[in-house]
Amino acid sequence: MGNLFIDSAFEDCIFDKLNSEDVIERHALELHFFQYLKNLPDEEYRNYSTFSRLRFSDDKNMNYINHRTMYLKKSPNGSVLFALCLYAPSTNSKFQTGIDGKIVNIKTGETITSEKYRPYTETLLSKRELEILTHVAKGNNSDQIANLLNISVYTVRRHRQNIIEKMQVANTTEALKTAFVMGLINV
Repeated sequence: MGNLFIDSAFEDCIFDKLNSEDVIERHALELHFFQYLKNLPDEEYRNYSTFSRLRFSDDKNMNYINHRTMYLKKSPNGSVLFALCLYAPSTNSKFQTGIDGKIVNIKTGETITSEKYRPYTETLLSKRELEILTHVAKGNNSDQIANLLNISVYTVRRHRQNIIEKMQVANTTEALKTAFVMGLINV
C-alpha cells in the first residue's frame, strides 16, 4: 500500500501528493459545503461533514485516502473559526476518477444531494462577478472586459480580486478551474 504516513500537521504536505484535479474538486466541495452550512440554523451546522476519496501518490504507488471536513466553531458573522480535516488511508483501492465527494449529515447518515446544496452556491459570487469570470473564461483581459461592460478597468480588477477572495484561491486560473467544477460557469 506504500507509505501513507506524513509526519506533519500541515495540509500542504498532503496536497503535494494529491492528484491536482482532486485538490480542485475537493476545494469546490468545501465551498459548496460552506455555502450550505451558512444557511442552516446555528445549532445544526456541526451535524454535517464532507467526505471524499482522493488519489494519493507516493514515489512508487497510486493509493487512495479518505478525507473528511467538519466545521466545529464559527464566529458571529458566520466565518469558520475552527475546522477539522481528517485524512486516512482508504480501504477501497478500486480505481476511480473524481473524488466521489459528498456532504453528509453525520447524525442521520443522510447524504445531501447536490440539488439541495447547489442553490446556496449560486450566492457565492454576485451576478457581475459571474459575468466577469465568464468573460475571463472566454479569454478576455481586464481592458476588454471593461470595454464590453462599459465599466472602468479598475472596477473589473476589483471584481477579479473579490472573486479570488470569495473563492479562496490564489489566482484567476484557480478561480476558473474551481468555478467550472462547481458549475458556476460553463463556457
